[in-house]
Amino acid sequence: MKVINASLILDNDAVMSFTETTLDTNKSFIVRLPLNELIRITCDNDILRNRYNNEDDQAILNANLDIQVLYDNVRGFILNSKFNRNIEKTLDNEPTKFFFYNNGLTIVAEEIHSYGNFGNKKTKLEIKDFQVLNGGQTLRTIYNYLEKSKSNVIDKLSSAEVLVRFLNITDEEVKNYIGEYTNSQNAINLRDLKSLRKEQVQLESFLAEHKILYIRKRGETGSDTKDYSVSVSMERMGQILMATLLGRPDQVSNKKKEIFNSYYDQLFTNNELLCTEKTVDLIISFNVIGEVYRKYRMSSS
Repeated sequence: MKVINASLILDNDAVMSFTETTLDTNKSFIVRLPLNELIRITCDNDILRNRYNNEDDQAILNANLDIQVLYDNVRGFILNSKFNRNIEKTLDNEPTKFFFYNNGLTIVAEEIHSYGNFGNKKTKLEIKDFQVLNGGQTLRTIYNYLEKSKSNVIDKLSSAEVLVRFLNITDEEVKNYIGEYTNSQNAINLRDLKSLRKEQVQLESFLAEHKILYIRKRGETGSDTKDYSVSVSMERMGQILMATLLGRPDQVSNKKKEIFNSYYDQLFTNNELLCTEKTVDLIISFNVIGEVYRKYRMSSS
C-alpha cells in the first residue's frame, strides 16, 4: 500500500498536543482544521499535500480524494445517508457552524513531527504514513460537496472547520482498537435527537400551561405528574400530527421513523399551529377516543 504523507501549518491556538506519559517522545495532536486544508492533505496530489504554505486556494478545486487514506476505515461510502445530506446542508447554509455539528476525524500516523514557526506563533506538522480511521463518511461527503458545488465553494470550505485527532501510533493492535472503538459508539435514535430541538422544548412548555405532560425524553415521566390531567409522548404527538395534519392515520404505526426524519419539519418545525389550542384539542380528543375504545374493548371481552 502506498505511503501517504502531508504537511500543514496552523496557528498555535488551533493545536493541542498529547503524550501518553510525560516521558513519551511521540506526540499526538488535536487540531482545529479548515476544510480546504483537510482536502489538501488528503488529496491524491503528492505535491499539493506537502505544500503547507499554499496560497492558491483554487488549487483544491480539481482535487480528488486519495482513496488510500481510507484503506483502514471500516465503512464504505453511504451516498444517500441522511447524515451526509446534513453535512452538505451545513456547508451550504452555516459553514461556520460545521465545527459544532460534526464529531470530527481520527487520523493515525506512523510519524508526526512538529516545529515552531513564524516566531513560535504557528506550528508546522509533518504527518508521515497516515490513515483516516474514523470520519471517512465526513471526508467523502466533503469531497462530494466540492465536486457538486459551484457557488463560493472555496469560501465556504475555508470558513468551515473540523476537529481532527492526529494520533502518533505505530502499534498495529492499538490501531485496530482505535478503529473499532471510535466506530462503535451507541447509535442514538432520531426521535431522541429531535427531543432537544427548540420547538420541542417550546411545545413542552406550552402544553404544561394546559396541564398536559409532554414527554420529550424517553423514560421521563415528569417530576410531579399529579399536576397534569393528560400526558402525551413525543412519539405519540408525532403520530397524532401525521394522522391529522397529513391525513395519514393508516401509516402512523409503520412510518414511525419517517415522523422524525422526512416528515419532521412539516409536522413540527414548520407547523404554525403547533403551540396553539389546536394541538391541545387534538391531544384531548385522542385521549377521549382512546378511553372510549378501551371501555368498549373491556365490555366486549
